[in-house]
Amino acid sequence: MSRFAFTLLAAFATMVHWEARPHLVSIVLLIVASACLEAHRRTGSRWIWVVPPLVALWANLHGAFVVLGPMLAIYAVGTWLEAARSDPARTPRRVATYGIVGVLCAVAALLTPYGLRIVGHLRGFAGDPRVLDVAEFHSPDFHLPEGRLLELLLFMAAVAAFRAARRGRWVETGLVLFWAHMALQSVRHMPLAAVVLVPIIAGQWTGAWSEVGEHLSGGAGWLAAQVRGLQDWYAGMLRIDRQLNGGVLYLLTFGVALLAIADGRAESVLHARFDPRRFPVDAVDFLTTRPAGVLTAHGFASDSYGGYLLYRLAPEVRVFVDGRFDPYTDGPVLDDMDAIASVDSSWSSLLDRYQVEWMLVPRHCPLEEVAVRGGRWRSLYQDPTASVLVRAGSAAAAVGAREHAEAAR
Repeated sequence: MSRFAFTLLAAFATMVHWEARPHLVSIVLLIVASACLEAHRRTGSRWIWVVPPLVALWANLHGAFVVLGPMLAIYAVGTWLEAARSDPARTPRRVATYGIVGVLCAVAALLTPYGLRIVGHLRGFAGDPRVLDVAEFHSPDFHLPEGRLLELLLFMAAVAAFRAARRGRWVETGLVLFWAHMALQSVRHMPLAAVVLVPIIAGQWTGAWSEVGEHLSGGAGWLAAQVRGLQDWYAGMLRIDRQLNGGVLYLLTFGVALLAIADGRAESVLHARFDPRRFPVDAVDFLTTRPAGVLTAHGFASDSYGGYLLYRLAPEVRVFVDGRFDPYTDGPVLDDMDAIASVDSSWSSLLDRYQVEWMLVPRHCPLEEVAVRGGRWRSLYQDPTASVLVRAGSAAAAVGAREHAEAAR
């Protein structure tokens, strides 16, 4: 049952990035890699040799494979500190294993179309100010629900690290420090941090509660009797859970979720839709009613709207840019997007150069105000979230003017 509770904690901590994007792969692969490293640390398992081929796959799917470098270093140093007392004869060999695996992982990461250029690409991407300006790469906002959840997670991790350090468990201590730093550095790191931190929290907190229970149950008073009764009940539940292969609560949760999805209740509770206050939902609904020629003409939307346009209108609409920065970092597109969105002196000439005929922009943004006042653009649609602008004299503007005249009759 405690494992189930901590699994839920990990799920809630990672769901901030349950999106149809490549970083979901990193969550799964980090779970596998962490399990291999921990199995070798605890039992000397040979599963650790699976990690380099895993990195070769991971490097071709998402850039988060780089976190394994610091993790392997923590495992090597932590194992050396732990084994120096208990098993000094085997310490060099165990530490050397992590070093060899680290070298193999570094070589495996080069097995991509980038080859050696992947190092420069990742450094450039991580240091690109345009990337760092994206909200999901900012530090967590502790006023938001996900920030409060991280606060709870870090508190529990700090207690776990303190208990681990007192017992000479330096690997857990190092992992907590590393992933706490990563989670505080960027919201994007929260799911990966939860994957590593929650098992450590589970082990240390469960051990601490067991010690507290043993201490409280040792007396002869009312409290000791209640604690012993609770321990007996929990032991009975664990026996039942083991007889059912340890998965009864997971199966029940999965079954309830399936039933909720089947009868529509999940939709009413979870509201699995795009928030029209953040995304141009109504504006894109309007665009779908336009003649086909309007949508196939070149359009402009910033990266925050580009992904939603792809989701709703691809492949009919080809976006100017979207939230996947990697494909755009080698050219001027991101700089041009910033220049247009910020109404730089070149904004109008850039729209002419890209032959843009319509724009989807946030309501009351500077681009909307300047473009409409300049006379070369007309507002075709407005709602509290977004506006659709069309170039004056274009086919879309003519259709809009005709519809406006008919509505005024």
